[in-house]
Amino acid sequence: MEPNSPKPKPKKNSNEWFPGPIFLWIFLFLSVFYFVRLGQAPLEKGARQLTYGEFYGMLEANPRNATLKSAVRVVNEIAGDLTNGEKYHVIVPETGSGSRTSFKAEP
Repeated sequence: MEPNSPKPKPKKNSNEWFPGPIFLWIFLFLSVFYFVRLGQAPLEKGARQLTYGEFYGMLEANPRNATLKSAVRVVNEIAGDLTNGEKYHVIVPETGSGSRTSFKAEP
């Protein structure tokens, strides 16, 4: 053999086009980040906050112009659905005499 002869080049492995495991780690990190953010996203739209005056106006106009679909009162809060599919939330003010405000339910 001649001392100055070029050495034969080794065959390249077919996996050498992939620069290394760093891209795998970056992909895993971004995937975990994506799924964590996906889990924190709200599943439904929040309820619309109405003032008591707005709610009472809708309640009085409901027989003529049905905008309230349902209402549930728990202590001093009312929550329910509007006919357009939105949810609403109302805080009922306390009356000065300590009496509770009552609503008449009509079908």
